[in-house]
Amino acid sequence: MKLQKYNYFNNDVRIIVDESNELWFVAKDICTVLGLDTSMLYEALDLDDYMKVLRESIGMSGKNRNKLVPIINEPGFYNLVFKSRKFEAKQFKLWIRQEVIPSIRKTDMYVTEDTAEEMLNDPDAMIRTLEKFKEEQEKRLQPLETLELDPEQCVEYLTVDDYLIKYVYPNS
Repeated sequence: MKLQKYNYFNNDVRIIVDESNELWFVAKDICTVLGLDTSMLYEALDLDDYMKVLRESIGMSGKNRNKLVPIINEPGFYNLVFKSRKFEAKQFKLWIRQEVIPSIRKTDMYVTEDTAEEMLNDPDAMIRTLEKFKEEQEKRLQPLETLELDPEQCVEYLTVDDYLIKYVYPNS
């Protein structure tokens, strides 16, 4: 896992990119930015939206290296954003409701202006984008029996209708 640090209006936001290139956010940072109490995390999120990891396993230093830190995945992040009443969260919600969702409904996709311009000027860019999209779709729907599981990485797995959901913290 790779830890990346960002500053959002004088608040640290730490994001972890895992081996599957999925994003995980340090829950405390997101709650601070959104004006939410961290104690409500477990009520606000589904089991598969968060896990606890050892501080040292994600590159966090300090005297509490063996302390478990809650992190939330991308869907969990959006879930928290939609629960917040803070101005920044409202701006984000407006963008999702007024730009992203209507674009997906009308065109079956959301593309930034820069990406659209690149795809119009370079057909290969469009092919790469669509191939990446297809790959992500297939990865999301990959049946359990085709996944290679490393038992050292997680304590246990939850399966739902033959699909894998990793929802607990790594051993190290």
